[in-house]
Amino acid sequence: MLKKFATLLCDYSLKLMPGELFIIRSPIGGIPLAREVYLEAVSRRCHPFIRILDEEMESRFIDSGDDRQLDFPSPYADFESRKANAILTIWANQNSSYLGGVSAERISKARKAERKTRERFFRRMARGELRWCGTLFPTQAAAQDAGLSQELLLHRLSKAKILKLHGKGTDFTLDVSGRKWVSAIGLENMPDGEVFTSPHENSAQGVIHFQYPSRYNGQLVGDICLEFKDGKVTRAVASQNQSFLEKMLDTDFGARKLGEIAIGTNFGIDRFTGETLFDEKIGGTVHAALGAGFEETGGKNKSVIHWDLIHSLKSGGSLEADGKPIIVDGHFVQQV
Repeated sequence: MLKKFATLLCDYSLKLMPGELFIIRSPIGGIPLAREVYLEAVSRRCHPFIRILDEEMESRFIDSGDDRQLDFPSPYADFESRKANAILTIWANQNSSYLGGVSAERISKARKAERKTRERFFRRMARGELRWCGTLFPTQAAAQDAGLSQELLLHRLSKAKILKLHGKGTDFTLDVSGRKWVSAIGLENMPDGEVFTSPHENSAQGVIHFQYPSRYNGQLVGDICLEFKDGKVTRAVASQNQSFLEKMLDTDFGARKLGEIAIGTNFGIDRFTGETLFDEKIGGTVHAALGAGFEETGGKNKSVIHWDLIHSLKSGGSLEADGKPIIVDGHFVQQV
C-alpha cells in the first residue's frame, strides 16, 4: 500500500521529472512513507533529499531559545524555497499537542522568522516554479474522484461576486468578484476535495462561527467566533485557548484578514477527525483561513500565518452566491 501511495504522490500530485531537486520533509513518525517516496524519486532519476523534522526538538527550541535564536531563519528552509523544484511535506505528529506547553508569544516570534522564506515559497508556487504537496501518514491512499462536480461548482463560482453565509451564529459576506477559483483534486493535498480562492482583502463583513475545534501550532482552540468589519477581525471569541487566538491575530498586520475562502467537496470524509487536512475537505463545509492569501487566485494578503478554520453548513446553514443558493443544510443545490 505504501509503495502505491508513494507512486501516486510522485506521479500524480508532484509530477516528478528527471533531474529535479526534490525535498521530502518528514517527522520521525512519517519515515516509512518518506523512504518509499525517496525510492520512487530515485527510480525517476530525481535528486531527492529527506529533511527530518523532530517535534520534540522544535518544542524545546521555541520554549528555551533566546530572542536571537528565535529570530534566526532556517538556512535549510531558505535553500528549499529558492532551489527546490518539488517539495513533499508529510504530517505525522506523534503528539498533536507538542507545542501545547509553549507560550503563544514565543510561537509567534519563531514563525515571524519564517516570513521571507514563506513569501518566497508561495511566490514560486504561484509562478509554477515550485510544486508542493502535503499529506498525512497514516492516511487513506486514494484520491476522491470529485473532479466533475468540482468543475460544475467552479463554473458557477467563477461568475460570483458576493458570497453570503447564513446559519446559527453566522451572518457573513465576502466579495470574490474577479478572483480566480481553483479546483483541488489531489495535486497539493492528499486526500483532497475542495474549491478555493482568496477574497478581496477588505470585504469580509459580519460574524462567522467555526463549530469545529482547530489545532494550530500544536495548540487546540475551540468554538471560535469571529466578527469582521471592512475585512478585519474586530472581535474574536473562543471557548478554549482565547489567549492563543488573540496572540495569533496580533502576529502581523495580515493575520486579522482572510487569505482564503474554500468549499469542501469530499463527501467520502463523513465525520470530523481533528486533522485539518481531512476536515477542511468535508463535503458540506466551508473553511476560511486567517492570514496569507494565494497569489495564483489574485490574493494580496501577506502574513506568516495561514490558519484554516472550518464552518459546517450541515445543520441549517447555507451558502449563497449573488443571492442564489449553492449549499443548503450541507447539500449542494442542483442548479449549481
